[in-house]
Amino acid sequence: MNSPRIWLRVTDYPSGITQAVRLVGRAKKLHRILPGTNLNTPETMKKNCYSAYKWCAWISCLGILAACPVLSQENDEDEIQELSPFLINSESDVGYVATNTLAGSRLNTRLADTPAAISVFTSEFINDLALSDTFDAVEYGLNTSNDFEETTDVQTGNFLEEDNIRIRIRSLPTGVVARNFFRWNLRSDSYNTERIDFSRGPNSILFGRSGPSGVISASTKQAKFHDIRGLQVQLDDRNRFRTSLDWNQPIIDNKLAVRVNLLYDKHDSWQDIAEYESQRGHLAATWVVAESDTYETILRGELEVSRTEEVRVRPWSVLNGFNSWRDQGSALIPTARGDRPDGVGRTSSRRYLSYIQNPGHQSLMDWEDMARSDGYQTLSDGTWYGGQNLFDFEQFNQELAIWGPGSALDQDYDTYSIYLTQSLWNDLNIELAYNYLDRWDHNTRPINWNSPLRVDPNQQLPDGSPNPNVGKFYVEDQVQYNIRERDQKTFRATIAYNLDFEKFNAGWAGRHTLAFLYQNEDQDYEGKNFREANTTPTSHDWRNSRNRIYRRTYLDFDSPNGQRFHINYQNNPIPAQQVEIWDNGNPQTAVVTPAFFQRGYGKEKESLETMMFALQSSVWNGRIVGTFGWRRDEIELRDTDAIRNSNGEELELDWNDPVTGDGNTKTYGVVFHALDWLSLHYNHSDSFDLQDGDRDIRNNLIPNLTGVTDDFGIRINALDNRIIFTATYFDTAGEGIANLNKGNIRSPIVNMLESDYLLNDTEAQAALADTPGGNSIRDTVDTVATGWEFELLGNVTDNWRISANFSQTDSSTTNRAPLTQDYVSTWEHVWLPVPGDEITDSDGGEQTFDEARAAVYDGLAFETNQNGFRQFGDSEYRVNGTTNYDFSDDSFLKGLSIGGSVRWRSKPPISRFLNPDGSVDMEYSRSEDFYLDLRLAYRMNLLNDKLRWNIQLNVRNLLDETDVLYTRTDVDGTPVRYRFRDPRHILLTNTFSF
Repeated sequence: MNSPRIWLRVTDYPSGITQAVRLVGRAKKLHRILPGTNLNTPETMKKNCYSAYKWCAWISCLGILAACPVLSQENDEDEIQELSPFLINSESDVGYVATNTLAGSRLNTRLADTPAAISVFTSEFINDLALSDTFDAVEYGLNTSNDFEETTDVQTGNFLEEDNIRIRIRSLPTGVVARNFFRWNLRSDSYNTERIDFSRGPNSILFGRSGPSGVISASTKQAKFHDIRGLQVQLDDRNRFRTSLDWNQPIIDNKLAVRVNLLYDKHDSWQDIAEYESQRGHLAATWVVAESDTYETILRGELEVSRTEEVRVRPWSVLNGFNSWRDQGSALIPTARGDRPDGVGRTSSRRYLSYIQNPGHQSLMDWEDMARSDGYQTLSDGTWYGGQNLFDFEQFNQELAIWGPGSALDQDYDTYSIYLTQSLWNDLNIELAYNYLDRWDHNTRPINWNSPLRVDPNQQLPDGSPNPNVGKFYVEDQVQYNIRERDQKTFRATIAYNLDFEKFNAGWAGRHTLAFLYQNEDQDYEGKNFREANTTPTSHDWRNSRNRIYRRTYLDFDSPNGQRFHINYQNNPIPAQQVEIWDNGNPQTAVVTPAFFQRGYGKEKESLETMMFALQSSVWNGRIVGTFGWRRDEIELRDTDAIRNSNGEELELDWNDPVTGDGNTKTYGVVFHALDWLSLHYNHSDSFDLQDGDRDIRNNLIPNLTGVTDDFGIRINALDNRIIFTATYFDTAGEGIANLNKGNIRSPIVNMLESDYLLNDTEAQAALADTPGGNSIRDTVDTVATGWEFELLGNVTDNWRISANFSQTDSSTTNRAPLTQDYVSTWEHVWLPVPGDEITDSDGGEQTFDEARAAVYDGLAFETNQNGFRQFGDSEYRVNGTTNYDFSDDSFLKGLSIGGSVRWRSKPPISRFLNPDGSVDMEYSRSEDFYLDLRLAYRMNLLNDKLRWNIQLNVRNLLDETDVLYTRTDVDGTPVRYRFRDPRHILLTNTFSF
């Protein structure tokens, strides 16, 4: 027989936080509810109770609660909350204030008792700001930002191809993105998100293997034992139609509940061609399998299916590939392969097969040695930079996206989770959890990030006929697409035991929760890269540049209906045909068969095994709360080398030996509740991570990444606990962050070692053998960040909510490129004695040893001289503020809400130029970044209060700040790179609850 059900609905005044709790037999002790209130548990209620008369004591608690500063609620519509140590019920959050978190100790813990630096976005905050996903939410977080690659040498936008959310926390990259504290690394859509936890700095209790910056984890909506019925429809000024359904249905009273969330979202962008369409479905269920006086068994599960298609646009324009040609007089070349004056370059000295896609002009020809316009590829001091963005916004407005609709990303994923929770004997709780994620990405890149907009100066086509497109702009590149699939399985077992000495009449010894976690995570990855090429080559294999097939689209920005972007290759198959191959002035005819071949193929396996022990102790009547965690992670990584067939196609794989690593990490912290309204806290935690196969100039794996943080802070509860203010001083560091690409240093070194001068030198051959990797080599940098974080949250009145945060961060990089420096110092005695005028390229190139040595040592000086400086694009000060006011029912403005947000970032450095001695010659910063948002809402009850309708208007970037954000300058301060701001965005959201 099931035990009687007793419900306690407890409201802690004046905070207004209500918890409705079901007492299942003796398994749900009252002391599980009372921490954080002003109640003391009577001694008679701390003893074990088996006889029937003990139920009278439980019932009498209602009378005790009525006499205390806690009010019992009798409203049957209140949520019934299970106080599971493994699950947070977001409905206990009030306004913008969250009460509990799992991010501090892996267990349900009051935020006030958590020493780690954690902030929470509640569901009400997410809804008020109309946030679509975690990418949007990051911009409002405390000391967090999305990473647009501004801190790297070159902005490629390649991270857009896989939809990986890249975040920076406390100026450090490598933030972990999770969902329900399983690794996720995807944007979590708000349609099935209840709240988002931001944990700043390493947190080994959450993830021992992680980056040093922190963790962002979204929590999905769970099935409840009460009705939830909501329909939301959102429109915007970008042709958006977004609708979602949230339907929670109890099937068996207090036994079984099911929740369904559905989403359809389709919208365009403020930029040309960009579009998005997503269909998702999420099913969650909660089943109380069994319960008695001594145990309770709960089974939860969830399943999500997602299908997304979109056309991606980078947040900056294409590169300028015609400045030099235009400034040198816009010369036109009268004959095919004629002499080229200044400002005119050439396509290639080798075969260059290019297909013109424009209707009426379609042709496939060999454009070898043909002319094309030149752009500026260097800064004014001679430093190579790889081109400048377009700045002529009158001719090339900011909406222009010449990459075209072929820049597509299709992404599907299926995921499910199962949680089995067992409560035993009052204090022992066990959770077994399993998560499965199958993710598939198909992305297409018809135009690479460094393919510029050019002008065709040829008056004749390669075959000598008149060129109908002479003087026109065009874009051109080899189309490539990638197919990637990830299969991730995670099993997690957690045991938690509550040891309460109060029931042994030893209250001075306090309450303690011990937890043990075992986790096993396996991830399989398979990636394939396909490129278009001539599959019937007359020489060399398919992957050789001689057999590439380029696609060219001529553009017209003057005509109203002119071609403004690269034509989609999928609608233009190239037939096999006879083509005249120039072949260095010896024309010959050959059959060219364009098709896509498998250019790259690789698999990876990753296995992570974790054991973690955590202890949280509350002593001195809860005045001191300590947290300790120790964790061990053991990792095994395996990857493959591709085996090519005779055509160069990668079809087979050869598994490499596994790479293993392990690390012990720890967390310890304490919260001291000095007064009822004042708490002090300290936290220390560290982390480590393998570098996912990144290799240095010697082709060795990059050493482990490590992180550590120390946080000191205070927490103040003001205005009778309606306002919560926290201030934290942090010292966070990451060592060995692999974000430097040093292929530009290896190339001149290899040129020297392979030169005729050193061809027979034994040590030169040894040095060459010591750098067996390709040019995609990595090196590391250390980053230190210290500063202050302030956060203000509260429900100032019953109608006024506020959330504000401010951060000041001093960050700098140190120990840049140590692995490359070690290699150079080991072998530089080989190339230093060689005469400077010797040629390095054994094939007859023009680079001399002096030029090669300058490339090596100038490149290293650029890195080492950056030590001690703030990273580019990193603002020292950040401010976010959000507020909302609901007019009361007795006001003539009843039902109206008004609010808004402000976001401000101080000027970040964007360029720095150094003297030979390493001193800063000039540093440039861009302007401050400021946004103002507006929110208006009106709510009404219809159909005798059975239908609630909320109409909400959000205006982001209300002032329509559209000036570009500069990301690099020339030596004289002239901007050369930028990214776009998102202009004013108007959203109208209708939410129906019934």
